[in-house]
Amino acid sequence: MVKKKLLRGAILYEAIDALLSEMISLGFEERIKHLQAENAELVKQRDKLFEALFVISNICLAKGLDLEEVLIPLRKELDKHSLKATNY
Repeated sequence: MVKKKLLRGAILYEAIDALLSEMISLGFEERIKHLQAENAELVKQRDKLFEALFVISNICLAKGLDLEEVLIPLRKELDKHSLKATNY
């Protein structure tokens, strides 16, 4: 069984863009259906990430925490992934 890798940040957006480009360039119906399903999965992952960030931010704000400070490690991780994504 193939284990699917969860994508994050810029890499997720690049994967979505790549799939859309491939869908547009291909004219075979079966391949397009497969790519549409894969794209839908990536969009679901993105939406779950946004929901998780929303929950995290609400909890932080409710506890009176500085949201900018709490998100610094996440921002550093996102920057690392963004740099990797541009090196392809």
